[in-house]
Amino acid sequence: MIRIAHRISRIVQWVWANTDTIAKWVQIVALFVAAYWAYTRFLTGEKPTLEERVDVSTALTDERPGPFPGTCYVYFNLKLRNQGIASFDTDGVHIQAWRSDMTPPSSAIATYIDPLEFEHGQKIVDVSDAKLLNMHFGPGESAERDFAWVFHAEPPGVYFFSVDIDSITGHAHKHIHAETWSQSICVRK
Repeated sequence: MIRIAHRISRIVQWVWANTDTIAKWVQIVALFVAAYWAYTRFLTGEKPTLEERVDVSTALTDERPGPFPGTCYVYFNLKLRNQGIASFDTDGVHIQAWRSDMTPPSSAIATYIDPLEFEHGQKIVDVSDAKLLNMHFGPGESAERDFAWVFHAEPPGVYFFSVDIDSITGHAHKHIHAETWSQSICVRK
């Protein structure tokens, strides 16, 4: 190893001694320009693709009849897909759901529906468990999971489901959030 370092040192000294001063400074400046170019290319081109990119989709469905009279099964479907080129692990999931009564529309032609207002309703689901979705996602990998509950049939209302997932990429932690809502889940007939 010492011989190799000594040979490299002798080659560098020979190049330095046999090159004129202007050429040396041009090479030094070119080296800094090339380093700057490579660094900016990495920041704008490669670095964003190394960051975690997750596609999350959710859906609510129900199935009748349920196991008992006046009940139905409610399914909260969660799909995760790694769209990036870096792997990540999920480490914990928190599912919450609220039931709210529908607010009558205003006298305007259109009334905006703010899904976050549904969180002020009655909380009916609050499940937090690291084992519910403890998985590894390589590039391009996806997973789908159905979470099921038995609900009592209720008068028409809005069901708002929210999921929060913690993910880990290397030493970085990221929070993934998705939500969905429906007004036709397990309605009393």
